[in-house]
Amino acid sequence: MSTPQTFARPRDGESFEEFQARYRASIPPVLYLPVARATGEGEPLEIEMRTTTDGRLALLAYSAFDRLLDCCGPHQPYALVPTANLDQLKAEQPYDVVYFGMVIPDELRHTETEPADPAPTVREVGDPAGPGRRTS
Repeated sequence: MSTPQTFARPRDGESFEEFQARYRASIPPVLYLPVARATGEGEPLEIEMRTTTDGRLALLAYSAFDRLLDCCGPHQPYALVPTANLDQLKAEQPYDVVYFGMVIPDELRHTETEPADPAPTVREVGDPAGPGRRTS
């Protein structure tokens, strides 16, 4: 028997706009997002996404570096992305759903033969390097 899923929804009498503002307030100002590979200065970032069992494309997000390490392993390249930039990211690399703190099975994790970026990258929309590019 499967466990029922719980979804965030508006409280009784709460408008959608109020719900959206309340829900977004609970999300940290920056998120750690897995990327497909470490990139060099000025190279585009390819955010790593997963396909769900029902065919949706999922963006994986982690609220802290230790959560990313625990859930994705020590060799996972990542980008540190301001939460405010998620709409721009979705326009550039569309996704259907965001999963927070999802554990990646060991067999799907990056290995030490794929070196992770030792320093976080910050995705800055409108940066001179261009949207989706690594910045210092």
